[in-house]
Amino acid sequence: MAKKKTENIKAAPVLRAGGESKTKTYQIMDPWKDMDKVNLVDVKAVDGEITDVKINGEPAGGGGGGGVTTAEVTFVNNTNEEVEIHLPFLDQSPFGYYFNTTYHAIQGSSDPIITPLYDGRTETVIPGYSLEVSGSATVEVINVTITGNCTIIIS
Repeated sequence: MAKKKTENIKAAPVLRAGGESKTKTYQIMDPWKDMDKVNLVDVKAVDGEITDVKINGEPAGGGGGGGVTTAEVTFVNNTNEEVEIHLPFLDQSPFGYYFNTTYHAIQGSSDPIITPLYDGRTETVIPGYSLEVSGSATVEVINVTITGNCTIIIS
């Protein structure tokens, strides 16, 4: 089982908007101390689906209100060590779902995660390993572009 790291993450309480529909809002603080800048990322999920992402109060995707969808990504870690991967994903805990940005793939793990796709894509960099992808992803040396459900094999 992969372990997940949570830093600078604050989840808002569950809000109920009539009927059985459930809405959760999360806020991520993204500090850049060397640049004296802090980004606040707001993520809204309704009934388990991400419906809105805002950065510093503006819609993600360059202010055009880019569409947000999700993809199931399975990382297969064939190395002899834990691999840290920086990628936004929904992290489930006993208290509900949290938005996280660091995934730890344990040696031999193959757990799927759910990542948001902004305007149909998201990207991650995994340096120092050989990478293979299948499904809706492409790899160029260490850069992985995810456009849908996929598997990423790390060797």
